[in-house]
Amino acid sequence: MEYQAEFAAFAAAYGFTPKACAVRRPQTKGKVERPFSYIYSNFFLGRSFRDLADMNAQGRTWLDTLANRRKHGTTRETPWDRFLREKPQLRPLPEQLVPVALTVSRSSTRDCLISYDGNYTTASRTGTRRAAACGWR
Repeated sequence: MEYQAEFAAFAAAYGFTPKACAVRRPQTKGKVERPFSYIYSNFFLGRSFRDLADMNAQGRTWLDTLANRRKHGTTRETPWDRFLREKPQLRPLPEQLVPVALTVSRSSTRDCLISYDGNYTTASRTGTRRAAACGWR
């Protein structure tokens, strides 16, 4: 299996070896949960935040008192207990973090807009109607 150079560098920096799953073999893939739906409906709905610091503080309290203390339906463990059990196997992050960004090529509209995944952002007028590399983090 050949991986993109950026992904291979990312994997090497973080000390893991990627392993591709077999095509059309869902049982070989890890279980994917829906964390964003859970966080949205159980944390964000009905709350308001003064600023990013307030949101982070409320989020930490929610994690410590509720989300990480509930028993998971599949594992029958709390996320906190699972973390404590797996913590000895975790490696520290590298000193120099690898920047992660998605770069795609897009052409802008006559109105200087670039579209990606149904969203629009403005482009500089000098690059209008030309292909441009755009990065998202």
